[in-house]
Amino acid sequence: MSYSQKEWYQKNKVRLNVEMKLYYSKHRAELLAKRAAYRSENRDKISAQNRKYRQERSIECKARDKRYYLKHHKEIKARTTRWVEANPERRREYMLKRQYGIDLEIYLLMLEAQCGKCGICGKGIGSPGSGRRVCGHVDHDHATGKIRGLLCGSCNPGLGYFKNSVLNLEAAIIYLKKNTELS
Repeated sequence: MSYSQKEWYQKNKVRLNVEMKLYYSKHRAELLAKRAAYRSENRDKISAQNRKYRQERSIECKARDKRYYLKHHKEIKARTTRWVEANPERRREYMLKRQYGIDLEIYLLMLEAQCGKCGICGKGIGSPGSGRRVCGHVDHDHATGKIRGLLCGSCNPGLGYFKNSVLNLEAAIIYLKKNTELS
């Protein structure tokens, strides 16, 4: 009586599973080292394969990711918080690259060019990891994405409240001058 491969596998599945687990337990360190070496040598290839897989199956991947997050959100948030607290510089560098397309080196050059001070009020701003709580905010034109400079935590939202409009800022100056003279 001859079996197809599928039938043979179904018949021997339990035995094969036990054998694989034994082999893995004996050769665990060697197998992990091989896997790590392959991943480091083929990082770009693996990333491309993962991107392609997720693009082709985006709806299923998003649904699966959402289910996983809903089930494990407390652990994910705790792990993320621990990482952020342990790696403030790497987090800042990641955010600079993601939001503004600049790296930490460019940020530090901008900070040096402004003598470590806010571009509007002149208040001192620190660099990531300097131990100072205040870190400069990257001011940019929301329409074009062009970076204008570094501002403190008060001036940056202040520009936003005035809708980045020179006319609004001039009107505010006139208002302040008029009302300051009266008091």
